[in-house]
Amino acid sequence: MGLKRLANFNDPASLASRMRRKRFALFRGLIEKLPRGSSVLDVGGTPQFWEGETLVTTGAISVRQTSHDSTSESRRSR
Repeated sequence: MGLKRLANFNDPASLASRMRRKRFALFRGLIEKLPRGSSVLDVGGTPQFWEGETLVTTGAISVRQTSHDSTSESRRSR
């Protein structure tokens, strides 16, 4: 298995994706304890990461994102 396949976040079976899911499970355990409607600041993340995340789609949290390569900000909340 090549390095590109291991590090491919677009492939749900890649090592990088599996490790991200494990890290996010720990993170989810922490943010589930926050009051409903809390905001999370995601520095340098992508909107695609949060798409379909239950905590966002149910309105339990909203995510504010900043890009490391620009000063623009987007607000992601449903």
